[in-house]
Amino acid sequence: MENVKHEIPPIYNQNSKILILGSFPSVKSRESQFFYHHPQNRFWKVLSSVLDKDTPITIDSYLTLPLLIVEK
Repeated sequence: MENVKHEIPPIYNQNSKILILGSFPSVKSRESQFFYHHPQNRFWKVLSSVLDKDTPITIDSYLTLPLLIVEK
């Protein structure tokens, strides 16, 4: 069995109130160092639909969703 380690940094700030947990990031997510980044993953499509927002296509646009607004 291969041991795969990932070091994708969490996304949060002092105003965080919701915790979304996932496990086993895809190869694509590990390569890009961003959660749920594989184009076939439905996470961002579902979240965007719930928030009535356009589906993000870049990492920067993911971070502008109302639940994920992160100060850089």
